[in-house]
Amino acid sequence: MRELFEETGLRRDAVVPELGWVALPFGQRLPLMKIVQAHEGAEPLRARIRKFLATQSQPELADIHIVRSVDDLRPNMPPYVAAFLRARVP
Repeated sequence: MRELFEETGLRRDAVVPELGWVALPFGQRLPLMKIVQAHEGAEPLRARIRKFLATQSQPELADIHIVRSVDDLRPNMPPYVAAFLRARVP
């Protein structure tokens, strides 16, 4: 939850975390994903996070991209993120 706040400005009361973690072996990497469900819709949430990012001199994230289907994946996403999202979205 600390990382979520540091990267997005979202506090614990803004989300409901799922139990456990998702491990996604990817080559020599082992990314661990924590799934959280936000109380807000995607567009207002993206706007709020982007507003937070604009206040930082060196934000950890460049932008927030909404992914509703595999058609929304972008080539500049880290490959393990794209693989994770492919397994989760229609």
